[in-house]
Amino acid sequence: MKKVGFFVAVLMGLILWLTMAACGGKNVTGVSDQLPRELTVLEKKLVERDNRFSIDLFKQTNALDAKKNVILSPLSASFALAMTLNGANHATRDSMILALRLGDMQESEINQSYQSLMELLLNLDPNVIMEIANAIFYKENYGFEQAFLDINRKYFNAEVRGLNFFDPGALGIINGWVKDKTRGKIEKIIDNIDPNDVMFLINAIYFKGIWLYQFDKSKTQDDQFRLEDGSTREVKMMMQTAYLDYLANDEIEAVDLPYGGGAFRMTVILPRAGQRMDAFIANLTAEKWQAWMNSFGKDSVTVHLPRFKLRYDTRLNRPLSDIGMGIAFDPQRADFTRMYKNGGLFISYVRQKTYVEVNEEGTEAAAVTVVAVRSTAIGPSGPKLFRVDRPFLFVIREKNSGTILFIGKVLDPTAE
Repeated sequence: MKKVGFFVAVLMGLILWLTMAACGGKNVTGVSDQLPRELTVLEKKLVERDNRFSIDLFKQTNALDAKKNVILSPLSASFALAMTLNGANHATRDSMILALRLGDMQESEINQSYQSLMELLLNLDPNVIMEIANAIFYKENYGFEQAFLDINRKYFNAEVRGLNFFDPGALGIINGWVKDKTRGKIEKIIDNIDPNDVMFLINAIYFKGIWLYQFDKSKTQDDQFRLEDGSTREVKMMMQTAYLDYLANDEIEAVDLPYGGGAFRMTVILPRAGQRMDAFIANLTAEKWQAWMNSFGKDSVTVHLPRFKLRYDTRLNRPLSDIGMGIAFDPQRADFTRMYKNGGLFISYVRQKTYVEVNEEGTEAAAVTVVAVRSTAIGPSGPKLFRVDRPFLFVIREKNSGTILFIGKVLDPTAE
């Protein structure tokens, strides 16, 4: 699909639905303007920094995929990277803190903030399915620092499991976890295990929200969606009129579509006519985003929104390097000695897969991020493949004396 213009604007709102300071609600009959509890100082700090990371990561990713739909879950990426951060040291640690936009936050504050924010998100709205899961799969008997594993168990509720990476079944175990945690929407995140791969740190997010104000299916009609090059695509256009949070200024027109009790919502942003999406995204800042979020007002709005179902798969090495953590990908300079004291580890790739479906009833979305950690040491290539699929010789012998007991040649193993 090449639905670039407005779809990217729609998705710009969607990728930030988890990290924006949302208002809470407990039942689908109304929208509350209060969280179930006040955010702590650390939570507020983390949300603000996560928003900066979200926008910067999205901008860099979009610059590399300018002609495609782009769907990211910055929250998923930040969870996986924050777990990895607990194993980083010295300049590598500093670069990851810079990239995650965590600023002056201490490591204990970072871990505690992610822990409490995860608990808050998971219990915010009983009318919305919100699931966050973390896991660390490592090469068994490799000797990783126990403190590193324990910290991620404690603060990220991570499932920590050692596997025989040379066993073909290891790949199925890891991808099976991914499929289970995303309810089948993302079936795998790892295509193969390299002989030098030693750890995979994975975050999975699943979200299913029913619109607080659902679209009437009978009002959905065939319509035209105009691309930036002037061509059009046929879409199923949904329509509803509701009393919603709405914003219009010189740059954008925007609307908030709430789910469930109102704690979660999709913010749909439409740049003013004449603005190209690439330029619009390039000029987006965290300050501008926050100013917009503070400017919504209630109004009666008729919304026309296309139904869509999209998948996106990307490696984030380049965007993450561009926002400050290139050293973590450098085999010669990366320092993860708090993860493995003997050193020699680096991040080989950060991959994210996302899924989103928007229809008259609501939204279903899933994301998985994997941080693959690799050793610079030349490791074994795994079990050798020995296929006896042609005539062969065999010997039965006693090892110590060298005595041959039997020797034979097999031309046809099915013949007696």
